[in-house]
Amino acid sequence: MFNLPTASQSFEVIRQKGYLYVDKTNYIYKIAQEPGYFLLTRPPKFGKTLLQDTLEALFSGDRELFKGLKIDYSDYDFEKYPVVRLNIPAKILSWGALEKSIRKQLKASAEKNGLSLKINAIDEGFTQLVTDLAAKTGRRIVVLIDDYDMPLLSDFDEPDITEKNMEIANNLYLTLLRAIKRDFIRTLFITGQITPTAECGSSFSNHLRNLTLDIAYHGICGFTPTEFTNYFSLYLPGMLEYQKTMGLVKADTTVSGLKKMIFDFYDGYSWDGKHRILNPYSIVQCLAKKKIKPYWYKKFTPNFLMARFLYDPMEFFDVEAIKIARDVILWQDSFRERDISTVLFQTGHLTFDRLCSSPNGKIEFETRFPNREIIERLNIDYLRMLLILEAPNIRSAAKMLEESLLKFNGALLAKNISGILSFLDAREYHEYKKICSFVFSILFRSMNYRVLNGALISESPREMVIYSANGPVFIVEFAVQATNSKKENLTNTEIKTVLDETLQQAKINLSRSSIRELIPENTYKVFEVAVAIVNDTYVKADIY
Repeated sequence: MFNLPTASQSFEVIRQKGYLYVDKTNYIYKIAQEPGYFLLTRPPKFGKTLLQDTLEALFSGDRELFKGLKIDYSDYDFEKYPVVRLNIPAKILSWGALEKSIRKQLKASAEKNGLSLKINAIDEGFTQLVTDLAAKTGRRIVVLIDDYDMPLLSDFDEPDITEKNMEIANNLYLTLLRAIKRDFIRTLFITGQITPTAECGSSFSNHLRNLTLDIAYHGICGFTPTEFTNYFSLYLPGMLEYQKTMGLVKADTTVSGLKKMIFDFYDGYSWDGKHRILNPYSIVQCLAKKKIKPYWYKKFTPNFLMARFLYDPMEFFDVEAIKIARDVILWQDSFRERDISTVLFQTGHLTFDRLCSSPNGKIEFETRFPNREIIERLNIDYLRMLLILEAPNIRSAAKMLEESLLKFNGALLAKNISGILSFLDAREYHEYKKICSFVFSILFRSMNYRVLNGALISESPREMVIYSANGPVFIVEFAVQATNSKKENLTNTEIKTVLDETLQQAKINLSRSSIRELIPENTYKVFEVAVAIVNDTYVKADIY
């Protein structure tokens, strides 16, 4: 078996040192076959840099590295071109750091091609390099830029530095555009996390073919289910043996059963609403370490996403099973002002469930969380910001809620909801109904339930539909009441009266609700759940 590339290794090292390489050269052949200018966005650690490495080796004419791969059996001629490679650094935390890095890389490209480059300004240096390379070789240039959007993302909390870096980057991109118009560039391939915005890359985006949502390139990064079977099946028996030894799985678990567990945890990304992709970073780490854990989420969930959640947690209320227009994914005016569903998609925390058409004829995608890695960790992190509870206690709370619903026990459900709300963060919320629904829905999402909120079809965010595959469907309605009396002054009779009235109102709301439109077809059985909350403390529930 090949060694698994658990660290960041170049295409050359992978091919020469006996590491496993999942062959993506069928996609690379299509890019290299004809001149063109391309943009591809994917979340961090989905293989973009390795893709750029592979393109650099290909255009450098190093056929030996491609022996035995799909492109080696094609009609591609492995003709050599001058290559300029720029990797925008992930951390640009000081004035001048970006400019210094690009200068250094331009000089290295010049020296690699036997040229001497004097750089005063980056745009002038790039123009000189491209002009001199074309004159020396008599060929058009290949330009590869990795992480083109890092000037915007890396210093998100430092607006002054970000503004300066974006000015530097956009000057470079304008220079690229001039080189394209002068026909100096044969192939331009740019990768990043986000598609162009007014702050980043808008000046040349109209000249690029955006492959992000192109169905022909759905599997260019990440692993398809077929690739997993073909390349990784040999690693499963060893992992299963380790899991059994450590007591992580049942003694009768089979290789097929382990594979299903891996797919359930890591599979599910989609950029066309049809084909599914497994998270490549987590898959390699999982098989190397023989444990199913959220490897990618722990390392590559950006700080600005959590900061945005803290600023307005209710923004995350409706992100699953909503529709996003294709045009919105491919272009928006400002990254800072992008709606949260688009940000979650581009950072790898949300994906497409299916492709659909809107009444106005626009192409839209319906969203969903990709897999259990994201569902469990993302929702638990959100809950930890809302509830004064640690992750193990949050999981216990979620399990108790599930148990009370599946036992159809309203009294137990009320008790569990009351306990959870007692841990709600003390910050002020203007819409208590909504925050109760929010906490409730995330608890169920963390257990891999689908949760559809009434806000999708009406102005009733307190309503929701909760369901899982081959299980019952629950329609939930929250009714929240605040009395003029202080909590300690209410008698038991008064409490019971207000709770009964509030519960009755919840049932009336359920009878009038249009949320049934969201219930999936061929459902097992539908139950209605009315929840009454009085003075943020007293809870009563009924399941019927």
